[in-house]
Amino acid sequence: MWCGRFPGEILARVRWAVLIVLAACYSPRIPAGLPCGEGEACPRGQVCESGLCTTTPGVDSSVDEMVVVDAAPDAQTDASIDAPPDVAIDAPPVPPIMRFGDRTGAMAGTLRDMFLTSDTDNTGAHNDLHFRDELDRPVILRVDVSSVPSNASVTGARLGFYVSSDSFPAGTTIAVYPMLESWTKGTEDYTPGIANRLQRNAGQAWSTSGARPPSRAAAAVATATVPAALAIDDELVITLPPALIAGWIAAPATNHGIAILVTTPGFYAEVDSTESSSASQRPMLELMLQ
Repeated sequence: MWCGRFPGEILARVRWAVLIVLAACYSPRIPAGLPCGEGEACPRGQVCESGLCTTTPGVDSSVDEMVVVDAAPDAQTDASIDAPPDVAIDAPPVPPIMRFGDRTGAMAGTLRDMFLTSDTDNTGAHNDLHFRDELDRPVILRVDVSSVPSNASVTGARLGFYVSSDSFPAGTTIAVYPMLESWTKGTEDYTPGIANRLQRNAGQAWSTSGARPPSRAAAAVATATVPAALAIDDELVITLPPALIAGWIAAPATNHGIAILVTTPGFYAEVDSTESSSASQRPMLELMLQ
């Protein structure tokens, strides 16, 4: 029996025996630094350098198996695993009809109206709109149509007013012109304020007084003829071209509204305005959509 100090070779073999016994239960990672040499191999994942086992980068040095760690996984494989599936986003539904204005059943706060009457007075709070044949005293009106879905197509547009004073004889002709300059409705009732015949906004004059061209277009986009006499509480309906409304939807900054003039000489009548006490007879724009 040998009782002296173990030589290095025997000590190394004893270490290996202990590691093999432990490996029967689990697979620990073998630390670097074990002695090695001729006849003494290093654990998997390590190499013998200058008599000591050192770890090989990227290699698992557990007793059971040698596992190579891929430090740069295939980008295409990762993309195929991680990329979210394509998700189809439904377009917003398009209602068949939308109504704008402060009339009962319409979208309140979307229609503003007034009429030009004098160089200083504003009529934004007046309860009627005055239709007349004077070119520098039009009814002006703007409708905010920004709530119309962007995927909607306008197939029809009807602008309705209720007669509140006088009448519209059969054959009365009406013309509608796009407004080309912005304007302020104002809050006055036949008292000084803006807009008026001279000014469209505070500190801004119409290019031509009374919102005449080029403040509005020179050519009408719509004309209408009253087919039968309209009395008080009858509705006057003006059909607008769908392209006009579609243009406002596509380019909101160009929506300055419309000017409405009666072209029948000597004509005068009144209709309810947005400020009318009768909510069911206020102006309304009705759009047909698909």
